[in-house]
Amino acid sequence: MIVIAVVNKRHRQRGLYIGRPTIFGNYAEGDAETLSSRHKHVEAYREYFHQRLETDAEFQDAMDFLITKAVRDNGLVLQCWCHPLACHGHVLRDYLVNRLNEMGFDAVAQKE
Repeated sequence: MIVIAVVNKRHRQRGLYIGRPTIFGNYAEGDAETLSSRHKHVEAYREYFHQRLETDAEFQDAMDFLITKAVRDNGLVLQCWCHPLACHGHVLRDYLVNRLNEMGFDAVAQKE
């Protein structure tokens, strides 16, 4: 089983950092402190994410790298500053789990 997890970078757990300024970072502007604003940011990132998957070869290659790494390491830990609050890391995690399962692997999202 391949487990894809999101952890908070402050907790110093090992993992791959996915925040700014990486290719995976959420560049949404504005206040994400309230719950409704945070969910709007995550949904905006979800749209941005899928658009980039369709149009950006470098982003597609980066996602392929994450898939390859997850398979090779039998799991993947993504680090961001927001978790366990709703964040773009959950968008990445959910995509990776779905894609790996489509490819025939047994992948799950580690729940908070």
